[in-house]
Amino acid sequence: MDKEKAPGNSETIYDLLKKDHKEAKSLFKQILDEGKPSEKVFNQIANALKIHMKGEEEYLYPSVKKGGKAEIVNEAVVEHNSAKILINEIYGTGTTNEWWLPKVKVLSEMIDHHVEEEEGELFKEAKRVLDRNQEIEIARTFVKLKKSSENA
Repeated sequence: MDKEKAPGNSETIYDLLKKDHKEAKSLFKQILDEGKPSEKVFNQIANALKIHMKGEEEYLYPSVKKGGKAEIVNEAVVEHNSAKILINEIYGTGTTNEWWLPKVKVLSEMIDHHVEEEEGELFKEAKRVLDRNQEIEIARTFVKLKKSSENA
């Protein structure tokens, strides 16, 4: 059996998304714990979220939606769209502006809420409609997207 495809040797999409969620939380923490704006760290957050959301919307969410849970997916997409709007607002607000940190804090809270629902309800539903091979294949596609986005 091909080692790469051996059960237990490949990460699922859930493993990858959870890693991304932890990384984003850690990056937000860097800004919010210090209470000092950091354009560099925010750029890391925004770029990571952009790729992450694109991967979910293109590869995971359609499978869950096909499984009959459009409402969960639609809510997740609305949350993504709200986060994208706030990210653009933050970019339009200079780091010296008094509103920069509060906007980053609200974005962090939005993402925390989204992650909680996603890792709970949405992952549960995805596991109901996807088999292990599909979970691994979506993960591989997600990794390719991240690599191509990092090299772009």
